[in-house]
Amino acid sequence: MGGREQQAYRAGVGNLNRMTIFNRPDLAFAVLKLARHLATPTALHTTALVHTPKYAVMTRHFALRYRRQPFINPAICTAEVSTFVSHNRVVCFYDAGFANAIDTHKPHTGCVSIPSNAAINWKSFMQRLVASSFTKSEYLALSYCVKQTEYMRHILAFLDQAQTTPTSVLEDNAS
Repeated sequence: MGGREQQAYRAGVGNLNRMTIFNRPDLAFAVLKLARHLATPTALHTTALVHTPKYAVMTRHFALRYRRQPFINPAICTAEVSTFVSHNRVVCFYDAGFANAIDTHKPHTGCVSIPSNAAINWKSFMQRLVASSFTKSEYLALSYCVKQTEYMRHILAFLDQAQTTPTSVLEDNAS
């Protein structure tokens, strides 16, 4: 691939990164994978780069929308989860993927903070440490998410929106 094609690839990944930052956190994993090959993209990476904006167009209804309604569907709420849906309350979700770390042995982590029914802080990244099990990768993700949650609570306190109740951190780990 020539210099002009590499420059076009980098520009395309940069545009997708802007979309991820501003209103499409669902693209974060794809952008992370594409960005790992900025120096030497192949035809396979270029194909994936072309496919990602098509996915974004086909799923434009997934973009962030800020509204007053609860973000958790009341039809699926249990008594425990329904307490999370309230005004001025931070809820954080996280997950770690251990199985997709075949080449680097470093798990992938995703975390999102949702105060007052609006996702305002999210990140998708490869963990720095090599995890030896699913449990360890989930624990590392939890550690990162709790740090982000504490940071979010400090910001809200600075904005005179201090949290008076504990912050809920939700995950899907069974280990």
